[in-house]
Amino acid sequence: MRRCLFLLIFIAVSSTLPAQETGPAKSATGPSEIKIGGAAATPFSLSLDDMKKMPRKTVRVENAHAKKTEVYEGVPLTALLQKA
Repeated sequence: MRRCLFLLIFIAVSSTLPAQETGPAKSATGPSEIKIGGAAATPFSLSLDDMKKMPRKTVRVENAHAKKTEVYEGVPLTALLQKA
């Protein structure tokens, strides 16, 4: 259950589109900054360039409905929360 929750959070924070297997990555069309605050000890903001410099993780998920493997890539939520 904990692994499933982490995966859901990871996917929510990561790009909502599957990563490209070949060719250059598409540019983001969403916000270019993310803010982490609330109960965080050290609230902060990260720009798109800041996030590009952070370690990334790739997750492959089997989509049972489409019967294919989907690939998601992005900065893990844990890496962002460790900064807070």
